[in-house]
Amino acid sequence: WQRLLKSINKYEGFLDGVFGPVTAKAMQSWLKGLGFYGGWIDGQFGHLSTKGLQSFLRSKGLYSGRIDGLRGPLTVKAEQEYLNDQRKYQ
Repeated sequence: WQRLLKSINKYEGFLDGVFGPVTAKAMQSWLKGLGFYGGWIDGQFGHLSTKGLQSFLRSKGLYSGRIDGLRGPLTVKAEQEYLNDQRKYQ
């Protein structure tokens, strides 16, 4: 996520592969800007943030599971598919 977010000027941290608070804030800001997240930009990627991510992934046709806020195997698989697809354009 860091590389993608950096490429669209949403992430200013180091590309260290760690999904910590800085990455979470960038994700929340990105999802909010796209209209998929309505919570605080607080760096805590919890249920509400995950619901936003699931909704975004569903809008791309990558996630068919429940919008439940749980980052389970279906969510992770959809994330991987999205990120792999985006790498083609970077």
